[in-house]
Amino acid sequence: MKKSIKILLIILIIMVPVGTLIYYFTAVSKPWYEISPINNFSEDVVGDSVIQIHNENLIYGNDHRELKFFPLNNENNLTPSLAVKLSIPVNNKIEIKDDLLYTLKNDQFLILNASDYNNSSIIGNFTTTYYLSDFLIQDNIAYIVSYGSLFILNISNPNNITKLSQSSNLIFGQHSLFLLGNYLYITNTIRGVRIFDISDSSLPFVAGNIDDYNVYGAVVEREANLIYGNKDFLFIQDSIHGLVVYKNNNSLDFQFLENYYISPDTQELVIDNNRLYAAGGRYGLYIYEINNQTLKLERIITHKEFSDVKDVAVQGDRVFVAHEGGISQFLIELGEGPNPIQKEIAINAITGFLQILAYLTLAAVLIIIVKRSRVL
Repeated sequence: MKKSIKILLIILIIMVPVGTLIYYFTAVSKPWYEISPINNFSEDVVGDSVIQIHNENLIYGNDHRELKFFPLNNENNLTPSLAVKLSIPVNNKIEIKDDLLYTLKNDQFLILNASDYNNSSIIGNFTTTYYLSDFLIQDNIAYIVSYGSLFILNISNPNNITKLSQSSNLIFGQHSLFLLGNYLYITNTIRGVRIFDISDSSLPFVAGNIDDYNVYGAVVEREANLIYGNKDFLFIQDSIHGLVVYKNNNSLDFQFLENYYISPDTQELVIDNNRLYAAGGRYGLYIYEINNQTLKLERIITHKEFSDVKDVAVQGDRVFVAHEGGISQFLIELGEGPNPIQKEIAINAITGFLQILAYLTLAAVLIIIVKRSRVL
């Protein structure tokens, strides 16, 4: 028995450092990324704030009656200067298509002419009796959600917006939208995701729900805040269970893959060039790499230096972040040399093992000394 224990200890003593060294040399050689700061706008980011990029312009809006335009086509990435400021409050979203800017103002859906920011003005609006929480634009159709209703509008003529339908098949609460083909996915902060078939804009109907999900055999109710996706994945930010990832099988059938820790304060999710960006509120900015082969997310950057991150906009490897300290822009670049994070993990593991080995050696020496003293 004693002989087998000794053999086991010898194997452990050999395998642990060898395994750690193998991990070290493989992990540190993997590609890694770092943030390369460009500059910071001296801009007060207040209230519900959003940013968007359009035609080499950064657009910033908040609910304190400010909609601002910053040209980005300057050389050497110099700090953009303010071009135009409009006194229009913005709730939580901006969308620009075909030189038209769409946004929400409390109970109003607004359309502005964005072809010339210096002469931009409201050219269309739709007013409801409810606070509007999110919208999406597809062709000449606008999908808008309030605390209890879904509105589908024909916006082909901004001067004469017509309501095609209104559905009240929503639970009251804050909502977020995602559109895929003929299906509209609407989150609810109270419970679940409701799926609408919108193939007929005049008659949308509930085609399915994602009320709960199975996590390692346990069915868990959700409190969904944000939703985003593509043809392969559906990402739901849940205030209780983090970022929940599904594989999209057929737009109505979703296979639960994994859930990842993410800030419960997350304000926005953005997918660009196979990366998922999460504006994590007071927890900073999260950036994940989406692996389509393994169907996994790998967090490549957690930047906690930004306080109260409101929104993120991406232009290639150039990233803009609206946060409490202003609007920052930086580049995501491939790091040089060993991966510092994995290197630190490996070094800490080796150091910890050596410390344990030293304590065990000291204990063995003391035991031998005590035994010999008894013999004498």
